[in-house]
Amino acid sequence: MLGVSSLLGPPHPEPRRQWEDTQGLVLSAYPEFDQAGYVLFRIGDPNLAKKWLSDHITLVTTATKHAAPHRTGRGLPRNLNIAFTATGFKALRFGSDNFSEPFTEGMHQSVHRSRVLGDIGDSAPEKWEWGGATTPVDVLLMVFVTEGDDLGAELDALCPPAKAMAEVRRFTACRLRDMKSREHFGFTDGISQPILEGTFDAERFPDSIHLTALGEVVLGYPNAFGIALGQSNPVGRTDPLPVLRRLPVVDDVASFGRNGSYLVLRQLAQDVEAFRRYIVAQTSSGHHEDPPAQQLAAKMIGRWRDGTPLVPYATVDDNEFVYGDDPYGGGCPVGAHVRRANPRDALLNTGRPFRPRNEHRILRRGRSYGPPPDSPSKDERGLLFLCLNADIERQFEFIQQNWINNSAFGGLANERDPLVGAGEGEGGRSFTLGGLPARQCVHELPRFVTVKGGQYFFLPGIEALRSLTVPV
Repeated sequence: MLGVSSLLGPPHPEPRRQWEDTQGLVLSAYPEFDQAGYVLFRIGDPNLAKKWLSDHITLVTTATKHAAPHRTGRGLPRNLNIAFTATGFKALRFGSDNFSEPFTEGMHQSVHRSRVLGDIGDSAPEKWEWGGATTPVDVLLMVFVTEGDDLGAELDALCPPAKAMAEVRRFTACRLRDMKSREHFGFTDGISQPILEGTFDAERFPDSIHLTALGEVVLGYPNAFGIALGQSNPVGRTDPLPVLRRLPVVDDVASFGRNGSYLVLRQLAQDVEAFRRYIVAQTSSGHHEDPPAQQLAAKMIGRWRDGTPLVPYATVDDNEFVYGDDPYGGGCPVGAHVRRANPRDALLNTGRPFRPRNEHRILRRGRSYGPPPDSPSKDERGLLFLCLNADIERQFEFIQQNWINNSAFGGLANERDPLVGAGEGEGGRSFTLGGLPARQCVHELPRFVTVKGGQYFFLPGIEALRSLTVPV
């Protein structure tokens, strides 16, 4: 059988990786920086906004500091990254072209997109606190500082004047030391990530099932199909995916999109108490920490709280497992959250190498917000879900529509992701736990996660950022 690369013809020579022109968030979640702040802005005066950007470009963290094992970013006073929405480019009075339709349209603009993402009911865009029609955003500023630094003061010093950009919303993420690598439901987070080709981790783990083409995240490099945005056709070859070949353009800068990435940001409020009440009630436990309740929670997530996979024979450190070892979900239920979010080999049992299978992977960079888990505070807890991908529709939106919110995923019926999936009726969802001698189901799942805001951004390369500083 011909592989994907054979069908598409000979690949182009891979361009040199320009880490010095790529924002650092692409290669690192900055785990050594305990604190993170995210500020959303609406552009007021475009020339003042451009001046602010010009003054701060040298502070933007590049991927160079994270491209090799001896460059960890330690010793830096901060990490700073900047992204823009489609309305942000327009507010700066720049024309744009070749950006993807989801980015240009925005996350909230169409009923179709809301259905694809599961943004219905209490998560519908008209109920969002930001990012919807009533509270649009143009710019995202992300700042990461070390444990002993004053994050608030750092944000105040870096933020632009109000006349240049008005602050729409400011988020302070939980300190990493307080979360202990877990999210608010109590499970270890951020375990399974793509390993981008051309990075140090790819050299360490060349045979990993998570090895993913750099072009799946960074524009201008070959993707899983061997196609790089911005490359011309080789002689005698007919381009099967012409739309994917063009780099985004801003103000006639043809190379603007090179070394950039699309960034998805969503504020996901987590109802921790409802989750705990549910697992207690369904297992007749006395407390959410009791083994039966924790077992049900693990089945819904797809891992134990410490991150150990539920598939047979996997250990806590094993992230190379496949679901072919558990085809019927006796260990990890077919509809569990992590199995839906990344089915690995479960839906593509074709014998093909894993690289083409990773055409739907996303690089997650989110952090939790709200009071830490042990705090008695009743303030909202949640996740600032943030991911990077080169094709919003084929990656993030595909995952949401075809895996997370697909009621027939893996042969199931009337089920969606038990944790973050949408539901027509808030109490009408079910979840199947595989097992012998027969499957078991739990019913009446409420929605434990509510979308409070979101938008699509573009994370430009450094030279692209400089091109945005030209006065109008």
